Amino acid sequence: MHPLNQFTTGREFITSLVKTTREYTDIKILFLDRGFFNLESIKCLNDLQINFVMPAVRNPRIEKIIDDFEKRCKEFPYKQQFFLVREYEMRKERGVKDRT
Repeated sequence: MHPLNQFTTGREFITSLVKTTREYTDIKILFLDRGFFNLESIKCLNDLQINFVMPAVRNPRIEKIIDDFEKRCKEFPYKQQFFLVREYEMRKERGVKDRT
């Protein structure tokens, strides 16, 4: 287990967690909460070649994607609406430095 303190980065925490888990089992998919919805975590998970699912933090960009998605979904029968997937690429906000 990786000790956490105020100096532990998200990358260190995720890497330690995945490494320890892989000692005991294969990871098919990792489910995370929205606290991990940041560029550092996503880059780390991609580097570790982990399939993952996490909810997005609602912000104006995400709201627009949801609105556009809902408009397009009205064309589909009710049951098929839940099987549509939207690709999303994280990017840095202007003025925010990438910490990874």
